[in-house]
Amino acid sequence: MDNRLPGYGRDRYRYNEWGELTERRDQQLEWNAQGQLTRVISSNSETRYQYDALGRRISKATSNLHTDRGERSRTTFVWEGFRLLQETTWQGKRTYLYDAEQPYTPVAAITGRGESQKIWYYHTDLTGTVHEVTAPDGTLVWAGYQAGFGENRGDISNSGAYFEQPQRLPGQYFDEETGLHYNLFRYYAPECGRFVSQDPIGLNGGLNLYAYAPNPLGWIDPLGLNSLGIDSNNIFRGDGNYKGGGIGQPKSGTISAQDIIDHL
Repeated sequence: MDNRLPGYGRDRYRYNEWGELTERRDQQLEWNAQGQLTRVISSNSETRYQYDALGRRISKATSNLHTDRGERSRTTFVWEGFRLLQETTWQGKRTYLYDAEQPYTPVAAITGRGESQKIWYYHTDLTGTVHEVTAPDGTLVWAGYQAGFGENRGDISNSGAYFEQPQRLPGQYFDEETGLHYNLFRYYAPECGRFVSQDPIGLNGGLNLYAYAPNPLGWIDPLGLNSLGIDSNNIFRGDGNYKGGGIGQPKSGTISAQDIIDHL
């Protein structure tokens, strides 16, 4: 058994020889030699992804496939180690703040600048999954109902305007153009609760190379490498802090996914 899911519901999946998903719904997925998703083509659009030397995604851009009007959206990302710090779109910037003891639990986001700067407060569950966002006066601006393995089944906004909230399971970022979640070293399909490529650390991450976690109510996988369980003090052990000069700061040269796991 290679644990490749042939389909889910009415969707049928296809994979390449490396176990990477290449067809899903009306999408064609392309991968580079490092196992990174670089391009997704759908019926009327294409999205391209770029990464830095540490494997972190630094930009995504979507264009109309059958016109020459150029990009219709672009997002760039700034990282603090292996944790998303800031994203920038044509509408502006958003900076994320995290819990000091749970480094992948967002507590707030800051948008705008100067007098127009606003802060939004995030309300999470035990694992750090965001369920509500409120304004400083307590007004609910976003609420999401998420199934156990992270599939969002409805956004609610009471602010009179759409509030975009891409944070999903800890360490995951929702890509509206594909429906996938970016999970640092891999991409995740929320409809079936599985990754769409094999674990970069192989069997060190478990026998099922596509599995997320044994139980999403008490386990997380913020790096897309290895699930982490919660202890009696409600602290996730092995929380992604790279103990070799700080998160994402190798002693010398470059680091691999296995290096990160070795230093947790």
